[in-house]
Amino acid sequence: MKQVLVIENNGIENLDKYPEIIESQGARVHVFKAHEMKDGDRFPPVDEYGGFIVGAMPEDVHEKDEHYWMRHEWEYLQEIVDSGKPCFGICGGGQLLAYRLGAKVHACPKEIGIYTIKLTDAGAADPLFECLPREFKGFLWHGNTFEIPEGGKLIATGEPCPVEGFVKGNIRGILFHFEVDHEEMSRWLDHWEEGLSAVNKTRDQVLENVRVVEAEMRQNAERLISNFLKMMN
Repeated sequence: MKQVLVIENNGIENLDKYPEIIESQGARVHVFKAHEMKDGDRFPPVDEYGGFIVGAMPEDVHEKDEHYWMRHEWEYLQEIVDSGKPCFGICGGGQLLAYRLGAKVHACPKEIGIYTIKLTDAGAADPLFECLPREFKGFLWHGNTFEIPEGGKLIATGEPCPVEGFVKGNIRGILFHFEVDHEEMSRWLDHWEEGLSAVNKTRDQVLENVRVVEAEMRQNAERLISNFLKMMN
């Protein structure tokens, strides 16, 4: 049976639906709570898994040397890169993967809420996005983006942030979330609602916008995971 390691980098942005979807599609999933690592804790061996998902986090990738778990995850991500096994990171997880691959991560126009994401030609041809439309809605909450790692390709774009996803070899990073619904978003806002002032949005606006497209995002989350599992040996 295929087995996926989900790396949880924050207890609030916890990838929510993806572990459930993975199991519903007949694979095993292990959620590793990296953010709870203490001295002496280690990541599980890479060779025990066929694929990896790296979760979001509020920490900036440039803080990687300041946190025990980030220092160890930094080394672990290189093992994943070297393994050749499929891996994708979401939001801060995607930024960390891009940084691990040598790309710059820097500030961009802040995006919070539902946005239109467009696949590039490279994205439409990528096996991770098979059967997804060229244009879809995704949830974003970030103020940083990544440049494309050398030798990689832009796979998703949007406005005002033109870089929403990359691929290089076995590694993919995306800034958008499919895995949230309005209930999950309400929990996020319980902790971070003050951030909405940066984009002149209210809690009610964000929740309603998520509610309108959450069924579409769930369907795309299921497609994404189905494709991801097919990519695993």
